[in-house]
Amino acid sequence: MTMWKYAVDRPRRIILAGIAVVIGISPGLLRLRLRTDGNALVPPDSSDVLFDAEFRRNWGQEDNTVVVIDTDRPDGIYDLDALATLRDLTAALEPLDTGADEVMSLATEMSDRVHGGTLDFRPILDPFPRTPDDLAELRSVLNAYKVYHGTLTSHNASAFAILIPTPREVDRGAFHVAVERIIAGFRSPAARIYVAGPPIAESQLGTHILEDLLGTRLLRWIASRGLIEPAGDAFAAGAPTRVSMVLVALAIMAGVFLVAFRRLSAVLLPLGEVGACMVFTFALMGWLDIPVYLTTAVVPVLLTAIGVADELHVFTRYRQALIDEPTATGRDAVITTMLEMWRPITATAITSAIGFASFLFSQITPVRMFGLFMAVGIVFCWLWSLTVIPATLAVIKPARFLSPRQRHRATDRSRARGVVRWVIQRRSAVLAATTLIAMGAPFAIRRVVVQDSWVDAFSAASTLRRDIDEVNRDFFGAHLLKIEFDTGGVDISGTVTAADVTPDGLFLNRGLAEQPGQLMHQRLEVVAMARPPKPAGTPADAPPGDLMKFSLQSEILGVAEQGGRFVLRLEPDAQTVLSMMRDWKPSEWTFSVSPAVSRLLDPAMVDAAGRLESFIESRSDLTVGGVQGYHEHLATTYCLIRARNEAYRVTPPSQRDVDECLTRYRNVRGQRRLDQLVDQDRRRCTITVFLKDANFVAVGRLLHAVRDFELRELTPLGVRLRFAGDVAVSQSMIAAIVSTQTISLVSSLATVWLVTAILSRSCLWGLLCVVPAVLAVLANFAAMGAGGIPLGVATSMFSGMTIGVGVDFAIHLLERTRMLTSAGRNLDDALTEASAHTGTPIVIDAISVAVGFGVLMLSQVPANQRLGALTMIAVITCLLATFVVLPALVCTLRPRFLLAPAAPSAAHPASP
Repeated sequence: MTMWKYAVDRPRRIILAGIAVVIGISPGLLRLRLRTDGNALVPPDSSDVLFDAEFRRNWGQEDNTVVVIDTDRPDGIYDLDALATLRDLTAALEPLDTGADEVMSLATEMSDRVHGGTLDFRPILDPFPRTPDDLAELRSVLNAYKVYHGTLTSHNASAFAILIPTPREVDRGAFHVAVERIIAGFRSPAARIYVAGPPIAESQLGTHILEDLLGTRLLRWIASRGLIEPAGDAFAAGAPTRVSMVLVALAIMAGVFLVAFRRLSAVLLPLGEVGACMVFTFALMGWLDIPVYLTTAVVPVLLTAIGVADELHVFTRYRQALIDEPTATGRDAVITTMLEMWRPITATAITSAIGFASFLFSQITPVRMFGLFMAVGIVFCWLWSLTVIPATLAVIKPARFLSPRQRHRATDRSRARGVVRWVIQRRSAVLAATTLIAMGAPFAIRRVVVQDSWVDAFSAASTLRRDIDEVNRDFFGAHLLKIEFDTGGVDISGTVTAADVTPDGLFLNRGLAEQPGQLMHQRLEVVAMARPPKPAGTPADAPPGDLMKFSLQSEILGVAEQGGRFVLRLEPDAQTVLSMMRDWKPSEWTFSVSPAVSRLLDPAMVDAAGRLESFIESRSDLTVGGVQGYHEHLATTYCLIRARNEAYRVTPPSQRDVDECLTRYRNVRGQRRLDQLVDQDRRRCTITVFLKDANFVAVGRLLHAVRDFELRELTPLGVRLRFAGDVAVSQSMIAAIVSTQTISLVSSLATVWLVTAILSRSCLWGLLCVVPAVLAVLANFAAMGAGGIPLGVATSMFSGMTIGVGVDFAIHLLERTRMLTSAGRNLDDALTEASAHTGTPIVIDAISVAVGFGVLMLSQVPANQRLGALTMIAVITCLLATFVVLPALVCTLRPRFLLAPAAPSAAHPASP
């Protein structure tokens, strides 16, 4: 016995079971949590992500929350009141427990001055400036400490920045609230104080998502009960009130069903299904401890639009069954309806679920979870449509669904019939026009750009976005690219033979290192076991001396490739000793190469880091705002040691000077800051690149340019660069987006075609079903190219969604056509009649899904707005392709499975 038959026979049992399942799983809703950090959107096993985590651990560098004090005083940052605000606000923020380094501002930084009679360095604001002379001295200090320009002070000296390291473990919402509460007491008409940075963006994004879903009033009520932290614009005084997108979607669906069926029962049943589906889906997420990501936050809106599509077709057929048989009972009408509808409902549910399940191939966890739980929700709605809905229809009286007067009213489908007949008569012209349009689409598609970043999650009108733009304008920039400058080489050992020891140097196998530069300036040790030569005058028959161990150490001065092997050039004295050892004919040779310590004490290596910093800083055309690194800090420190003489703002000339600068840097700024700049072995250091915009194309060109510089200037020195920071992670995320788009599109198309082909036992049937979806995908990409819409995390999901939704219309049309041709109709008449029968529910379905998806355009998140617009375009394109292109294509191809005559069967009754 099939599910729907069991439900019709035992309706009350099925209804109670459905309610019990939903109530039973609902406590999982209390376990839900939000996750909006940028790292959630990148593949967890990406090398860039793994190194970013390693970089943070090794160097103790975290994302900074930036508190900006922007004063409009004529003297800018040299105004006494502004300096007092900076001092007091810094002191108020210091008690914040983030588990990371201390708060950083001009009020915490040390100068090169010492307290009288001691060697203890004084803070920059100690003593606090009170006279013009004090302010002049402060100007002198800041002019010497150029490393603070663009980081702690703005370019035009009108604003301060306070940096608060914020580890990922810190609760973003609670931290944001704590910061806002502190700075609220310092705001004044003379100083605008605002907060920015990735941690604040993550907090704001979470608030925006909740406000989109729940609405402003409900969100504030939840915050007033202490269930969430009241962080973000939604809780600001005078903030606009936003309506819940879920409620808007539900209202739209209710309106669609009310207009289409004019009965309250036809409205309450699908809304009950949507409610049950959302409770089940999100409670399941809670029980599985899967957070709500930016991607899955739109699931309620999408399920509201998609989940009730089956009911449009079921209710339409149920109403027609009541009209066709005015004396039939509700139960009889349900049986007639489900006999005809269970198959297309099942096919569309499978194809829709597969379309979304294609996202499981994505490398990005939030995208996979979106696909998984959309598929779960669709399967739930399918089961509900085959059980609870027919059970409920069997229980309620037909009069609650269709009045007696309506049951005796004939239906008029002449308009739909006329449109399809017009298409069939002009099928060649329709197909030719479609082909031309499809051929023109690539010209627009080629203009699609890939772009996404944490800033793009906020509209240009949002407060946070405006604040970030101000940071980019007044300071170096809000986007950080971290570079690890690694002078270390390889750590290898092995054996050699006497033939490997030549006057030109020592030969080693090529496979011991990837690049010759990795061996440059490393420490080589060679050990030989040999018997020393006999002293002069020793009798020839004297026994040989004991076997002795000889060794030498040398710096590798040069590496060349010869005959597929490396030739190491050693220090002159070491080369002489090596030749002597060879003459002793050792019985065994071993060698080891280890990284040379303290390479960053070498002025030549410091200068190499400086050349890299200067090269990157020169690329302002690629959104570079500024660069701070090892060389910049050493040059500044050397200038300060030399009494602030600008002529000494250069690379320290000797190893001793470099070491002295590092010691002074530690004494002034502390061991913690030194450890964030260079490692204890003096082999690795860090460089921070500030970008004013995380543009994917520009950043890609910048990284490529840096790699070229590395290959040209640094690899010969044995230096290796590695990238970290939010910019590097974003580049990895966007690369994964392209992979996701390709994989989801191909896998979704292939799987949907395969499933429809299996269900229909025809490969051509499967191809016809995906034609509207393919045309919709082309239209979407063309719209993105023409409209300048970037391909990002959210917009990358539209293709799989389009295929999952778009095939539904074709399945209903072709299924009805096959039923009619099986009843003896010719193909043209069958297509016309099938379009007339299915036209109304398909059009209503398309409009409701398009408008339901269009609700996303009300979101505060631009990515969701774009996703809503693209999906609307896709659904409308699918609708047009189903009733214009598909009939023309079917009548032209005249597939055999739609031509074979067959007697009407019980499973496929003839059309009335």
